[in-house]
Amino acid sequence: MKTKAELVAAVAAASGLAKGNVETVLDAFRGVLQTEVSKGRDVRWPGVGDFQRVKRAATNRKNPFNGEMMAVPERFTVKFVLSHTLKGAVRSGA
Repeated sequence: MKTKAELVAAVAAASGLAKGNVETVLDAFRGVLQTEVSKGRDVRWPGVGDFQRVKRAATNRKNPFNGEMMAVPERFTVKFVLSHTLKGAVRSGA
């Protein structure tokens, strides 16, 4: 699935819920995820994985356009860690 519409359709078909309801739930999940992770709280989705806010240290990198070194400030990003259940399913191809 490459689009939100495809995901909504697949979840609606699997659950028997209306597409509008599924889209509302997915939007609400995204909102809760964004709020909690931005506050530094981990979000655990059992059977899927964990979303975590992590700090990337400041560093110096080469600018690919002119070759000069440039400072990259420290920043926060989101790390996703697969659950053992999903990792096993992906590895086995199931």
